[in-house]
Amino acid sequence: MLGPCPAALVLVGDVLKGLIPVVVGRRLLLMWAAPNPDSWLLATGLAPILGHAFSVFLGFRGGRAVATTLGVLFGMVWQAALVGLGVGLVVLGVTRYISVASIIASASVPIYLALAGVRMEWAAFWTAVAALIIARHIPNLGRLLEGTESKIGQRVKAQPEEQEASRD
Repeated sequence: MLGPCPAALVLVGDVLKGLIPVVVGRRLLLMWAAPNPDSWLLATGLAPILGHAFSVFLGFRGGRAVATTLGVLFGMVWQAALVGLGVGLVVLGVTRYISVASIIASASVPIYLALAGVRMEWAAFWTAVAALIIARHIPNLGRLLEGTESKIGQRVKAQPEEQEASRD
């Protein structure tokens, strides 16, 4: 692990990776008066999320897409982004598990949007995105059940081959 400063830079970069396409796309859609702008905006938001989770540069493997999704959400429905972020930070503070915070935060967004009365296609979109994030966390859920998931701030134990290499 490199530490908190590089981690913060990656976090900011991932959020911007989701935010910038949505902001630019929204401006272009308004400028061009595109027919059915909601569909185009949802597609614009989906692209960085899927691109992060299934990167062509990594053989269609990738990350959990939580920070990129947060950026997309800020660009589309900033109120829901604040709710998801707030829920995630509270859960993180209580459990110290980033995976648990990510899962519960992502699940809170469609619930908030349903209560806020957003259009059906937006609610369906964010429900699907939450399902994707939860599915990407299946390995973390397995580690949680085994009791081996790392908590934030906890030192990660070196693997046996790393320990042997450090002895040489």
